[in-house]
Amino acid sequence: MIVTAAANAATNLLCLRLLRAHREQGVHLKASWIFTTNDMLANAGIVVSGAAVMLFDSSLPDLTVGLVVAGIVLKGGWDILKEAREESAGQSKL
Repeated sequence: MIVTAAANAATNLLCLRLLRAHREQGVHLKASWIFTTNDMLANAGIVVSGAAVMLFDSSLPDLTVGLVVAGIVLKGGWDILKEAREESAGQSKL
């Protein structure tokens, strides 16, 4: 699981490099940036959580990282909704 999560995080970093120049070109690209960032952070969290579970022989690190990831995802969703509202408001003025 740790190896797969590390590979996914590396792939997401590559995708973020590709998206970086385009992330301000519409709410759909901004959402892709946020989703990819969140996925990369979640995968990094899985790596840290997996190592901590093995090191401490406890499931508490898994729960803690899961709660942090949930917070990151909720904030990302909120940011996307905010961007979409702003873009929609800007288009309705035209």
